[in-house]
Amino acid sequence: MSGTTLRMLISFGSFLAIFWAAQHVAKQNIESEKELAMHDMAKIYHTDKVRGPLNSEITLLSTAATAHEQVMVLQATVSSEKEVRDVKVRWMLPPNMTLVSGSQEMTIPELSPTQPYKVQITVEQKGFDNKQIHFIASSEQPGLKFSSVSQYNTTDQEFLQQQKEMVIKSLGDKQKSKRANIIH
Repeated sequence: MSGTTLRMLISFGSFLAIFWAAQHVAKQNIESEKELAMHDMAKIYHTDKVRGPLNSEITLLSTAATAHEQVMVLQATVSSEKEVRDVKVRWMLPPNMTLVSGSQEMTIPELSPTQPYKVQITVEQKGFDNKQIHFIASSEQPGLKFSSVSQYNTTDQEFLQQQKEMVIKSLGDKQKSKRANIIH
């Protein structure tokens, strides 16, 4: 075998080795990109945040309006996933809103999972623009503080609730579709 033929064979062998290595790296990059995409999709599916055992919700019980003001009776329900003691609750009222009846702050001595606690207030608002009322329930255990905050919008609450339900339904539909695509 001549020296030229041997050099050609070595060059061809080197070319094949480089080609094979490039293909192998490209395949690994594609697999890494797939894994990264799957990891990013997993982030999309996780929408819960870390929460303590408390949960609160504000409900409008009744409303009455005159030409310049409206009176609302609101009820907050505080529940817990486990037994909790000394739960502090507080209503945060915006400007131009006054407390007519009920307590703006109080402590619930004991809250159990089987029996939610209801707190009711009556407020009067001057004008009819949207105001945000907040209800905060908080407690502590050794080395741990946790709370639940709820918001009620005086004029936009119904619209916001409808929008929230549509978004949740849309996200659920997208999640089902993506899971079905991953399985296939």
